[in-house]
Amino acid sequence: MTAEHIWPQWLEDVIPRYYARTDHHVTAWNMAPRTQRATKNRAIATTKRVCGPCNSGWMSQLEQAVKPLIVGPIAGRPATFDAAAQTTIATWAIKTAMTLGLSFPGENPIPSEHYRLMAAQQQPPPNTTVLTIGYTGREYSHIGVWKALSMVRAGEDKPDLPNTYVTTISAGHFVFQVLGSTIELPELPKRATALRAVSDYIWPLQGKPIQWPPGPTIGDEHLLAIAYTAVTGTYKPTPDYARPS
Repeated sequence: MTAEHIWPQWLEDVIPRYYARTDHHVTAWNMAPRTQRATKNRAIATTKRVCGPCNSGWMSQLEQAVKPLIVGPIAGRPATFDAAAQTTIATWAIKTAMTLGLSFPGENPIPSEHYRLMAAQQQPPPNTTVLTIGYTGREYSHIGVWKALSMVRAGEDKPDLPNTYVTTISAGHFVFQVLGSTIELPELPKRATALRAVSDYIWPLQGKPIQWPPGPTIGDEHLLAIAYTAVTGTYKPTPDYARPS
């Protein structure tokens, strides 16, 4: 096993320098009573649970493929993503969410089959979705919030362990939210009301180019609100939005 950075080191050169906070908040929380939190310097935020051939092979190749696609959005520049770009970005987003999930001890709701499929196919596994959002705040250079929860089908009992994960990760102005589950999800799960105007799905593919930012952008106070409460639908935005200049 080798150490894999949660945020790739190349982000050091492309994240704008004007953010008030250059550290990041990596938080894991779930439905159990305990809460795990860690704040680390981004250069040392790693997990040592990644195999060497994966780290130096397809994961490294994925970083090189995604970098030219997202350096503009990270800096706040508008972009248009075609189907190939959406697939690459979604794969990278899910890989990053999976890496973040490995960085905490305890139960990991990300199914092992998702890891195996990512390694074998280098594409998003089934029952995963990726939303993208634009952020114009100046407080957080990057954040990571990882949540495990239980989704229950009508008429079924709540499972003993979490079966679903939601991960919100930002890098500069570029924000994405990954949803994955061991149960079959709707093709495009219904978004919380507050997310509908400010986000769009880049995975699954919708058969159209995706504009970034996909709508009005969010500010400092909304970034963490979305990360922590969007899946419950309790986040309520205010109208002080603006597109990146």
